[in-house]
Amino acid sequence: LDPKVNTFWRSRPISPSLWFWSKYLIALGSLVFAIALPVLVCFWLLEVFGTRAGFQTSELFVGFFVALGWFGIFSAGVFSTCIIRRPLHSGLLAFAMAGAGLGLAQWLDSGWFGGEPLQRPLLVAGVWLFASIAATLTGWWAAVRDVAAFQ
Repeated sequence: LDPKVNTFWRSRPISPSLWFWSKYLIALGSLVFAIALPVLVCFWLLEVFGTRAGFQTSELFVGFFVALGWFGIFSAGVFSTCIIRRPLHSGLLAFAMAGAGLGLAQWLDSGWFGGEPLQRPLLVAGVWLFASIAATLTGWWAAVRDVAAFQ
């Protein structure tokens, strides 16, 4: 986060873009192996064994939404740390972006928090995925060009 770190990496024979994507993929891979895969396995087990317990919705479908939500939170964190290089401020921005994503889901589909059945789950998934990719690419743009709101 510190400008000295960027200067150090930029002085090495690695392009800023490659530097960003290598760090991004390592962090995303860690998130996938530490959180997403265990969650999907748990929801898959609920899908297989939970049908006998009387579950109504597809548990694996819910698991994919959880994984997509974690990707959205990760993308919000990447964006905020690339734009704002102060940990507390970037964390607050990432938290606000994640909350806005949940609010957007509730606005797009009023059954999101369990009040009613989901009406448009694929719309919510598409909007979340688009927003996550846009946040990641904006963070990449800011990191490569060394753009920062606060340092």
